[in-house]
Amino acid sequence: MATSGSSRWERIRARKLADPDVRDRYERARRSVASVRQLLQLVDAERERAGLTKAELAERAGASPAAVRRLLTADGANPTLRTILDLLHALDIELALRPSARGRAVRAPQQPGPSTKRAVTA
Repeated sequence: MATSGSSRWERIRARKLADPDVRDRYERARRSVASVRQLLQLVDAERERAGLTKAELAERAGASPAAVRRLLTADGANPTLRTILDLLHALDIELALRPSARGRAVRAPQQPGPSTKRAVTA
């Protein structure tokens, strides 16, 4: 029975994704979710490297321990930029942006400025 339901879902999904605009929005959303997950995994790795518990990180960031636990363990977490920045600040890490591989092919290379803090690149 689960097979017929899943094949029905697959047919509906395939029909919807046949539209290039819908497919493009779907792929952008999928990439965004994956990027947020990757960033949160980096934050969690830095937390562990710093020897902090999730509750200690939450206290430093001014957040509730339950919220930080959810962010760092739930697959569908969708934190605000401010929350991410608060967590990074609590870990003494700055966020550095760089062009994607596609963007690097278009832009001229730039020399990064000196920094004494670790950076998480996105």
